[in-house]
Amino acid sequence: MGFVAPRDLLDGRAGLVLGAALAAWAVVDEITQPLFARAAEPLDWVCDCLGLAAGIGIVLVSSWALGRGSR
Repeated sequence: MGFVAPRDLLDGRAGLVLGAALAAWAVVDEITQPLFARAAEPLDWVCDCLGLAAGIGIVLVSSWALGRGSR
């Protein structure tokens, strides 16, 4: 298995797909919470999405910066 450069880990399109998949997972988590005696909170889903957007954004900016700096 070869080394994968950080700039190759995530691009804009992959970030959108990953974000959509994680947001969908967060919806499933909220929908199933009543099955475990917890309350579903729409604002919790919004916070989940803000957190994943921040995380993906940091990775995208880092990938861009590292890729640009290594050329």
